[in-house]
Amino acid sequence: MSLSLLYVFLIFCDIDFFKKVNDTYGHRAGDLILASFTDLIQDQNRKDIDWLARYGGEEFLIISPETTLSDAAALAERIRKAVAEHQVVYIDITIGITSSFGVCELSHDQMPDNVWELIKIADKKLYESKENGRNRVTF
Repeated sequence: MSLSLLYVFLIFCDIDFFKKVNDTYGHRAGDLILASFTDLIQDQNRKDIDWLARYGGEEFLIISPETTLSDAAALAERIRKAVAEHQVVYIDITIGITSSFGVCELSHDQMPDNVWELIKIADKKLYESKENGRNRVTF
């Protein structure tokens, strides 16, 4: 595969109804959910290639360079599925969550001058996932 066929993907992800988790079980449970969520993402990421950053609250950015559309789609779907199947035990309560994803694809020669534009595009796709029922990936 030549470098010209490779893209950079920004995956914007969010824990669905996270405020409800905090309101129902408390912030300690919310902290455990956040830690578990990031561990699940890191388990699916390619080591030393993909990276994860907390954007704010329960929102995270995954940068996936040197990849293709099918690989980025597979990554987002693997994470989504792992999150939906995972449960966190807090005291004697089992808590399950889901997550939504928005993916922005850019070729190396189309990178915006302003990273905020890239985030804005991925955020729009995340919003589409939420509008269409959550627990999904939108490109």
